[in-house]
Amino acid sequence: MTESNRGKPKGRVKTGGRKKGCTIQLRDWINDVLTSSRTQFKKDLKQLNPEDRVRIYVNLLSYVIPKMQALGGKEQEEIQYANLLKMIDDAPDKLVDAIIAKIEDKLNADPDGSKK
Repeated sequence: MTESNRGKPKGRVKTGGRKKGCTIQLRDWINDVLTSSRTQFKKDLKQLNPEDRVRIYVNLLSYVIPKMQALGGKEQEEIQYANLLKMIDDAPDKLVDAIIAKIEDKLNADPDGSKK
């Protein structure tokens, strides 16, 4: 074979590798073992010292609660940009509201500066 023609020729059927049925069977077996020994596991868990019980509890949580993923630079940039646009959009309204409130205060005030 030449340098540019490595590996299997195109069109050849892939052979070998892990069979999908094996992982499904293994997953089912593990599920059966865990389900059938649930009562015993609860008893064993109660007999552990608090530190071990918390460690096991936290480890099991990862199978139930999805893990938070850190945002990449692009996602953070998009969120910051969206927040900036919202601030720019809201700022004029807040400024106008503040100006109106000041004007209303001035209109409602007596000439000596006290409010009516």
